[in-house]
Amino acid sequence: ASCNDGSACTDDSCDPALGCQNVDISASCDDGDACTADTCDPATGECLHGEPTACDDGNKCTDDACDPDTGACEYVDVDCSANDADPCTFDFCVPDTGLCERVEATATLGTGYLVMCTGALPFEDARTTCQDKGMELASLETSEIASAVQSFASALGMAQHWIGLADEDGDGTFEWLDGTALDETQWCSGTPRAGYANEGTTVKECVVAGSCNDADWVDGPCTDIEYPFICE
Repeated sequence: ASCNDGSACTDDSCDPALGCQNVDISASCDDGDACTADTCDPATGECLHGEPTACDDGNKCTDDACDPDTGACEYVDVDCSANDADPCTFDFCVPDTGLCERVEATATLGTGYLVMCTGALPFEDARTTCQDKGMELASLETSEIASAVQSFASALGMAQHWIGLADEDGDGTFEWLDGTALDETQWCSGTPRAGYANEGTTVKECVVAGSCNDADWVDGPCTDIEYPFICE
């Protein structure tokens, strides 16, 4: 008796004890990619692999793909910061266009104009960045100004940040970099400690705000440590 079932996707044979056996061989068409539907054409026995699973979430700011191991859709946010070396910009993707845009976080304080730089840099690199913008690391001359600036900074996740105050000679004399007189200070308890972080050597010391009691200051080495910073 003929056991041919008319399908090229079965292995047809006659078992003396059981009779006709038509074994589905379409499983051999599996290409190992869970994102495609694999079938066998019964007319030709040819393996067919459907179009990959469509994973479009409608958001142009995600890279959409199907995981070939699981068949699950994955949506990865576009990284707009990858090619932006400016530590003073916020990088974001516009969902309607998929284009990256970059803006500076700025604040106006009295007659002053501040740029809040969330990217952490060593002190001198931070200062150079400000100077390249025609600015200087910020001078916070009064507690009122310092407190207001601290509120801006904390809201941006930069509670600790470099300010434009330094002991250039390591002799314990701190001065604002823009030449403003240092009439009011806000040192944390036990500071300034000029030379302490450098084992008593006369090395330049720089100042970080937000180290204690909200906006207060602490001095330390200018190198080998990175903080966000504020340009003015």
